Amino acid sequence: MKKFFYLLLALPLFALISACDDDDNKIPDVSISVDYDASTATLKDGAFYVVKGETFKINGLVVTPAPGTGKATLGNTTYFIDGFPFYTTGIAPFGVEIGTSDMEEGTYTLSVNTQILQVDKSLGWGVFQYKMVIVPAPEDQPGDEGGGTDVPDATIADSVD
Repeated sequence: MKKFFYLLLALPLFALISACDDDDNKIPDVSISVDYDASTATLKDGAFYVVKGETFKINGLVVTPAPGTGKATLGNTTYFIDGFPFYTTGIAPFGVEIGTSDMEEGTYTLSVNTQILQVDKSLGWGVFQYKMVIVPAPEDQPGDEGGGTDVPDATIADSVD
């Protein structure tokens, strides 16, 4: 009787172990693009150049599922400047306006952390960053490579470390 009782207690543990699968294929398989207002900033070599006193506008983020995968959308999105969060939104299109009047001329790190939800995948996180250079005058801005849209080199994972 004791053996039967122990087997009965161990049965849920075996079921739990056998239910685990490889989570590598559960990470969202998407790309993220940034839609920005090219009249407020230029993009050159992975850096946005913004004239001091102007407002840099990111119109939104767009998530595109890889071919053959399920639909995807973004969730809460937080923007950081030099590691400090300054704006969080959960409302599409996940844009932001960055005023530069109170910022010194120089180079900053603009980081974005966004939730990624995709059909048949785990909750994922997309993390990417740009340099943001505040320049004194429009003639100090280089030519724009992105034309208003850029696909950053985003790290996509199922957890944020």
